[in-house]
Amino acid sequence: SRGFRLATAERAAATSTAAARIPLPPKRIDAGAPVLAVDTVTKHYGDPDAPAAVDRVSFALARGETLGIVGESGSGKSTVARIVLGLVEPDSGAVTLDGEPWSGVPEAARRARRARLRLIAQDPYSSFDPRYPVGRIIGESLDAIGIRGDAQRRRVLQLLDEVRLGAACIDRYPRE
Repeated sequence: SRGFRLATAERAAATSTAAARIPLPPKRIDAGAPVLAVDTVTKHYGDPDAPAAVDRVSFALARGETLGIVGESGSGKSTVARIVLGLVEPDSGAVTLDGEPWSGVPEAARRARRARLRLIAQDPYSSFDPRYPVGRIIGESLDAIGIRGDAQRRRVLQLLDEVRLGAACIDRYPRE
């Protein structure tokens, strides 16, 4: 298992056999330094003597890797996401993006690099514009990094294939 109990940073056992039955696309990971690294991040809200919302959480993601964070309500999932996105500063620990400091730097320094991060909300139906087909929604992220036109369409089709949705989904809407 690759998960951690966020409030204590203990390795969590895999408890769901359903997750093991879902076929996943093969990983394609480039060698080198992590694209995203979270190092012993801790965050308290309010009283610093109260239990931490996030306590010594660490993980690193190489290019092509995906990490899902699961846990009970109030376990710190959203706080970790906010810290990674730079919306909340950790009390201690550090976040690096492409080997460069991400936490603890001014927003102006982060702005140009912010397009490298995307959040997929717990309820994707409320985060996707229901008026747009799936291909356009995915394409907006690619547009933000300069991939447009035919290259964008090819990449959207490739991404749909990687998550086993297929080309037919490109023109479907999120609720279909």
